[in-house]
Amino acid sequence: MSDAHTAVRPASFFDLYSHGNVSADDIDDFVGRWHDRQDPWAHGVSLSDYLGLRDDEYRVWVYHPDSLPGILTARRTGRPLSVLIADRLESLIAAGRPTDATIIKGLRVWLAGQPAT
Repeated sequence: MSDAHTAVRPASFFDLYSHGNVSADDIDDFVGRWHDRQDPWAHGVSLSDYLGLRDDEYRVWVYHPDSLPGILTARRTGRPLSVLIADRLESLIAAGRPTDATIIKGLRVWLAGQPAT
């Protein structure tokens, strides 16, 4: 006997992204769906869970939306995300672009809140 009110949870954004079924830019559509409460199964689910991101991954994505490839690399290789983000931070600092100042500050804050590796 099935319950018509039971909603099935589909693959998360990150599941789809990691398999190449959506691009990094598609995350905005998923965020919009969550805010608009378009998926009944997602009521009461945090945005990070809805997207398929762990809390640390979600926080770094908030600071640096272009971090999704690094998050994927960390998951696939088993390297600590903090190491990959530290490398990314170093490259942003070395590039010296004034437009990266906010991202640099955010990544520093994120790294400061991570356990030592």
